[in-house]
Amino acid sequence: MKNLLIFLFTFSAYLGFAQCVPDQSITQEGIFLPPGSYSENGMEFMPDANSTTYSEVIQVLATDDTTIQGIYAQIDSFVIVDVYDFPGSFMYDCNTPTCQIPGGDHGCIRLYSNQVTGSGTYNFKVVIDVYANVSGQSIPPQRDTLDNYGIKVGTIGLEEVFEGFEIYPIPAKEVLNLKLPDQSAEFSIIDLQGKTHLKAEIENERSFDLSHMPKGLYLYQLRVNEEVIRGKLLIE
Repeated sequence: MKNLLIFLFTFSAYLGFAQCVPDQSITQEGIFLPPGSYSENGMEFMPDANSTTYSEVIQVLATDDTTIQGIYAQIDSFVIVDVYDFPGSFMYDCNTPTCQIPGGDHGCIRLYSNQVTGSGTYNFKVVIDVYANVSGQSIPPQRDTLDNYGIKVGTIGLEEVFEGFEIYPIPAKEVLNLKLPDQSAEFSIIDLQGKTHLKAEIENERSFDLSHMPKGLYLYQLRVNEEVIRGKLLIE
């Protein structure tokens, strides 16, 4: 069978606790991890779970063909059977109840936790059933497991680090205000494709001119030393 790592995941970050939405703009098959991901010891790590909540979306563009035992086969669909060996407080869902993605189509999986607990490094697995046909004749589903992904979890008391943090107004229009009493931090605004539109240092408080930025949904990130919080930012 063609290496199924070619077919599957495009990773992008989308914060917020709503069922994920496939990114129809994706045109390249492959694996693209979200901002904040990194490689370590031969594994690909998702962004660290170092805040009280977590939500990252795996955007999927499935291939429409493969080779099984040297025979060309057309993909009917992929089904995400299970995602396991991630932290106990974590869950996953998809853009469809069955986690089924037609061959050549888009889909997504969301890995999330409403209350991150514990700490450690986890090598999580994604189990996939591939449904295909050869010359129009269906063949038994082929199972594969993607096992080179990880996530690091740490409980660090972010409430104390970011005590008093304010960001307003949201939705924002031309000006965005931030307050972080008695702290200096790095503030970033990132679009859903991972492009950074703004990165600047703040100390205590600062205002940013957003009039040059296109309207739409973004992510903001605030970093104090190694501690990070993220959230959604809508610009109208």
